[in-house]
Amino acid sequence: MAKVKKATHATCTICNETKPADQFNKNYQKLNGLQSNCKSCQRVLHHRSEYNKKNGIVTKRNKAKTKAICQKIMEACE
Repeated sequence: MAKVKKATHATCTICNETKPADQFNKNYQKLNGLQSNCKSCQRVLHHRSEYNKKNGIVTKRNKAKTKAICQKIMEACE
């Protein structure tokens, strides 16, 4: 088992924003103990995936499109 260093901040791989550690889900397999996507971006990915499954849409994960969707949702929440 790898040693986990507690991180205070991390950078999301989708929105590229540095956020506090409480904005990330835990993943003890990572060196910093956090998921690579923040909770808000992970929520967008999950809802998009559920929508696609429900409607029979088969897609490849497109990081740029996901980032754009995530930014729109974050702007709407502000």
